[in-house]
Amino acid sequence: PLAARRRYPITVFWILFASILALSNPPIVLFAAVVIGAYSAVAHSPYRVPAIGALMVAAVIVAAKSSNAIPQIPNSLSPFVILVPVAYVANAIRKWRQQTAANLARIRVLELGQEEATREAVELERARIARELHDVVTHNVSVMVVQAGAARKVMDASPEQATQALLAVEASGRTAMAELRQ
Repeated sequence: PLAARRRYPITVFWILFASILALSNPPIVLFAAVVIGAYSAVAHSPYRVPAIGALMVAAVIVAAKSSNAIPQIPNSLSPFVILVPVAYVANAIRKWRQQTAANLARIRVLELGQEEATREAVELERARIARELHDVVTHNVSVMVVQAGAARKVMDASPEQATQALLAVEASGRTAMAELRQ
C-alpha cells in the first residue's frame, strides 16, 4: 500500500493501520509502514484536518485496545507519543514546502517586474535620445536648406554672397555632424 501513499494518503494509512490491528503479533516492519503512512496522510493529503483527525482516531483506538500493535512501548498513551509528533512534523514540512513555493513565485514575479522596468527605462532613454537627435538634425538641415536656397537665388547676381551662403551651409553641415557624433 505504501506505493500509493501520495495519491491516496489517508486510505493507505487506514489500510496499514487495520492490518497492524488484525495481526496478533505484528512485525516491526509493519509498524514502520504505519508510521510512514501516518506521515504521508498528513503531508500529502489535500484534506489536512481530516488526516490529522484520522491519526488521532487511530491513536485512540490503539490506546483503548491496549494491544501489542506498537512494539516495546508498554504505556497505553504511546500512540499519542508516536503519532502526534509524526502529524506535527508532517504538517510543519507541508507548510514549509507551501511557503517555499509561494516565496519562489513571489521572487519570479519581482524578477519579471524588474525586467519590465529595465526594458521600459531603456525604451524611454532611446526615445529621449531620438527626440534630441531629431531636433538637432531638423534645425541644422532647415538652416542649410534656407541658406542653399538663398545661395541659389543670388548666385548669378552676387557670386560673393552665394559663396558666403554656401560656406554657411557647409558650417551648418559640419555642426550637425559634430552634434550627431556627440
